Amino acid sequence: MKVRLVTDGGSRGNPGKSASAALVFDEGGHLIAREGRCIGTATNNEAEYTALIIGLELCKELGATDVKHHSDSALVVNQMSGKWKAKQKPLIKLNWKAAELEQCFGSVRHQWVGSGNEFVEEADSLVNQCLDMGEGIKWIQPKVAV
Repeated sequence: MKVRLVTDGGSRGNPGKSASAALVFDEGGHLIAREGRCIGTATNNEAEYTALIIGLELCKELGATDVKHHSDSALVVNQMSGKWKAKQKPLIKLNWKAAELEQCFGSVRHQWVGSGNEFVEEADSLVNQCLDMGEGIKWIQPKVAV
């Protein structure tokens, strides 16, 4: 199954109270899963990486084989694509964890999208909901028997 993964992370303060969110869409563009998670005190870049990890975990849970990842974080996209090197210890650890999860799929492609993208804005909204409520949100579309 091919999916599109859209992620966003945010921090109120840098570092500060942070949350991460991931949305998973099927090939038809239908939302099939989403998760937002409060992650405590973190930097914005740590929240962005954590969003990718949450998203890859969701994709794995759904049985995805190919993932096209969209993010407004140039840092995460370029580091995961191998164009830039992760240099800070916390980001190196998150980069390794995401790279390890990528091994669960036939392919993972990372693409930068501007913050004005409607799907990234939806992920950003989920980040803010989590921060406002102080708790996580998870939803996965129930599988329909055929």
